[in-house]
Amino acid sequence: MLKFLKKIYKEISPKELSERMKEKKLNLIDCRNEDELTIASVKGFINIPMHEVPSRMSEFNKDEDNYIMCRSGQRSAEVCRYLHQNGVGDVYNVTGGILAWADEVDSSIQKY
Repeated sequence: MLKFLKKIYKEISPKELSERMKEKKLNLIDCRNEDELTIASVKGFINIPMHEVPSRMSEFNKDEDNYIMCRSGQRSAEVCRYLHQNGVGDVYNVTGGILAWADEVDSSIQKY
């Protein structure tokens, strides 16, 4: 019998996150590399590249929700796992990343 790993983070669609962003200030993290931000970015997200997450743990809010985005959702899922394992409260992976954001929220965002 196969055992499946329980997800230790939550997921949120770009559309749902966009609506939450209208209601209040959120902890929004883009874990892509800086060169990717020059191609496409979403206002309000701060950049903490995936490889810098361990050395920048103090920038994550341990008592509030943290929303993590990357290009397609894979790197952000890894960051979500890492954050959860290291005591950061609720973390949300933005499903589909900035590619899905371009499809669901803002079609002017360039896909790459």
